[in-house]
Amino acid sequence: MSNSPIFCAFLLTFACTNRFNTMIKSFFATIFALLISASAYANNNANIQGVAFGTNYETALAGIKSQFGTPLSANKRQIVYKNMTFKGVKFDKATFNFQTDSLGNTYFSEARFTSTPVNKKNALKDVEALAKTMDKDYPGVTIDWEDDDMPFYKGGLSPIENNYLFTVCIYPSGNAYTTVLRYGPLPYVRN
Repeated sequence: MSNSPIFCAFLLTFACTNRFNTMIKSFFATIFALLISASAYANNNANIQGVAFGTNYETALAGIKSQFGTPLSANKRQIVYKNMTFKGVKFDKATFNFQTDSLGNTYFSEARFTSTPVNKKNALKDVEALAKTMDKDYPGVTIDWEDDDMPFYKGGLSPIENNYLFTVCIYPSGNAYTTVLRYGPLPYVRN
């Protein structure tokens, strides 16, 4: 009888520990499920106006034309547009790039939207506005700073590697500046 309180204390401790372990396991299982769901969502969200990255050239060309009209030029490596609007922002040039594997299969792998603001002040304003626009579709856009104090935004999730889907930045060239929204390049073909 004198061992009964010790045995009850042992059972109580075991029950509490077991319940705690079950809670921890449930917590980690929930986190894992959320990560898998986020990855699946990111994979489905990796597209330009409904044209998914990794799509073959012919299918991508048809989808891009239906969204943006007739391109300035098109071949199996690149589709080019001038003076177009994307996500409500006017760009001087847009290029949609493709990779080709050794069997001749093509993959939509990169999209670049560029504009040339009048000066650095306007470039900074344009890039910040573009990053805010991108954050609406891809919440969690982050900012880094280049060596020359230029902002560099990144966001989204690549569908094929653990990396960002897009970047928004400024390329200075002398007294001129180019603002760039770049999706990819995504390495569907590895050398």
